Amino acid sequence: MLKAVSPLPPAALARAQGLSESACLKRLVEGALVLAYGNRPELPQTSELFASSGRISVRLRSDDLLLLRERSNARTMPTSTYVSLLVRAHLRALTPLPTAELAALKGAVAEIGAIGRNLN
Repeated sequence: MLKAVSPLPPAALARAQGLSESACLKRLVEGALVLAYGNRPELPQTSELFASSGRISVRLRSDDLLLLRERSNARTMPTSTYVSLLVRAHLRALTPLPTAELAALKGAVAEIGAIGRNLN
């Protein structure tokens, strides 16, 4: 015959293992997933993981949002476009150079070329 055992409250269970409550809960969920699905739970197909629109929501701290708005305004770009450009540059290891800045760089290179030709 099994004896009824009163379960520990989550905070006590976490303290007993030297973990925070959230870390303890994460371990419990991962353990339940391993029991249910084995070591590699089946994930939904990629198309099911993401919205078809490609939109995501991000929460920023107010001071980070202020800095983001300042930088996007300095480049005369909408904030969301600037964030999209930065994320794409990070994911693809590209240099983030907005169209206006690229045009200014090309203009400066053309002027330097003209100065070089005049010197020769």
